[in-house]
Amino acid sequence: MKRILLLTIMMALSLCTCAQTKKVAVWETKCSDGSASAMQMLIVRGGMETAVSNAPGYVGFNRTDFDAILREHNFQRSGAVSDADIKRMGEMAGVQYIIVPEVSAQGSDFYIIVKMLDVESGEFGAAYEELCTTSSADIKRACAKLGEKLFGASSVTSDVIWTWKTLLAKVTTNANGTTDDGAKHKGDTDKPGLVLQYQPGGYLYCGGYGYGADTTIGMFVAADGYEIANCPGGWVHTGKYKDGVKSGEGFVYGRDGQLIYYGNFENDAPTDSYPGSYPDLSAISFNIMMMADGTIYTGEFLNDNSEGMGLYMWPDGDAWFGFWEDGKQNGTGIQMNYDGSYIYGIWKDGEYAMSIEEAEKKRQEEEAERIRKEKESITWQTRVINLINNAKSKQVLPDGSERIGDAVNGYCIQLCGTDLLYCGQISDGLWDGKGMCLTFYYGDLHYAREKAKILTNARAYVGDWKKGYKHGKDNYIYNFSGDLIFHGKWLKDYYADNYPLPIQADYETKMANASNNPYKFNGISGDNPGDKYIGELLFYNGRLYKHGWGLLLREDGSAVYQYWYYDKRKENGDALIFESDGSYRVIPK
Repeated sequence: MKRILLLTIMMALSLCTCAQTKKVAVWETKCSDGSASAMQMLIVRGGMETAVSNAPGYVGFNRTDFDAILREHNFQRSGAVSDADIKRMGEMAGVQYIIVPEVSAQGSDFYIIVKMLDVESGEFGAAYEELCTTSSADIKRACAKLGEKLFGASSVTSDVIWTWKTLLAKVTTNANGTTDDGAKHKGDTDKPGLVLQYQPGGYLYCGGYGYGADTTIGMFVAADGYEIANCPGGWVHTGKYKDGVKSGEGFVYGRDGQLIYYGNFENDAPTDSYPGSYPDLSAISFNIMMMADGTIYTGEFLNDNSEGMGLYMWPDGDAWFGFWEDGKQNGTGIQMNYDGSYIYGIWKDGEYAMSIEEAEKKRQEEEAERIRKEKESITWQTRVINLINNAKSKQVLPDGSERIGDAVNGYCIQLCGTDLLYCGQISDGLWDGKGMCLTFYYGDLHYAREKAKILTNARAYVGDWKKGYKHGKDNYIYNFSGDLIFHGKWLKDYYADNYPLPIQADYETKMANASNNPYKFNGISGDNPGDKYIGELLFYNGRLYKHGWGLLLREDGSAVYQYWYYDKRKENGDALIFESDGSYRVIPK
């Protein structure tokens, strides 16, 4: 198995370039108001020099030679130098064009404007501008966009695209499947799995194949001139697919590699508002990068490092597609060899770890062990049972469940057998209003008239109830790992929104991080040793808070059920308090 070295943004310096014709020099960055730092000005100059080197038909004038001429002729480099002097400098250096960048910073905003001087005519062409943040990564990206505007070129040079397509054709030479339109498959074509599919017209698809109506993941790179539906400039899609079309969460990247859409798709088209449909994900990008040894990486980057879905190809025709983390293969992937053989499995830290079958067996074993340990550790159950037994009064219902708190209208805690707990509002003796229902062990998360097993591995339902049914518009389901697996509408115990089918866990994790959804449901220690909390949580700024509906069971036997807001009771929020002496009280809004 070939080992892949750490991929960083420095790969860009290794891109091969074609023979160039026009020489371009980059002038020292100007900042007339002194608001930008020397480092920021240097990054801009370097970014524009990189843009020149990536532009077909242009070559950057050697910086060392340029500086030497400046010193020899005693040229100043400040913003005070005249356009005529810049033109004369260009004539001495023998360049056709000089790029003059100017910057200004205000707070977290960073403004860049570039002009390109035609040395022969002495006139400036059109000026282009970009507004970004003061982070070095954003400044580099802004320079790449300015380079594209100046030269009409993508951040990926034409010779790299040509080499990429040539290598793709080589990789698929011994493909084990072909479609009616001539596209070649390599990978699991006779059963659900991962494939690399390349169409001679230039389309590339890597990802799940043969899943039918089940949801899978994939990466689609469009051919020249092709555009992702309803996303102007869209070039690459990574995300969920169903029945061969984009369906569910997905990312769309433009031809400059920058993220232009994050949101949902339905029947191949985005359903959220473009382009303001995603949070600040400026650290995520996509690129095709060729190294000096001829290997090529096509895929996603996070903070200038390969992260997410990506395809790696070697010059000899071997390839690897799957999930990357911190520059290494981590997660589900497929190794495709030139001779047509392939390995579909799990990789860890750049090395093959196990087959899919072995991974599933290991998952089942770990899950069985987790359940065993959870059943041995019945802290929550014991605390709730003790709370009910110590109450001064309790109601035993016809079904055998025990309830403490308000008997008919108000708030209560109800234990159904040994596996199901409800905390929340009741009306006419039925669960009605806001409530939290959770299973201690595996169950269908049902009560009374639940009619179908619709959510596997479901642990908790938090939301609206009406006359004993899960019923309302804004409700949450969490699994046994505490992850949010459903958010939407319920009607009389049935979910009324499309339930997102599970996909590879590593991509779900990425989606959760990308959508900045930090909500979880689980048990943690309380503020004091021995306290236990079970309920909704919020991970914010590196800290886990009790946030949402939750039950705090104190070591002294008292308990509090309420809507928490960053570890405290939300102002004017309801609270049900059980004292250690067995009494209870409700603090209304």
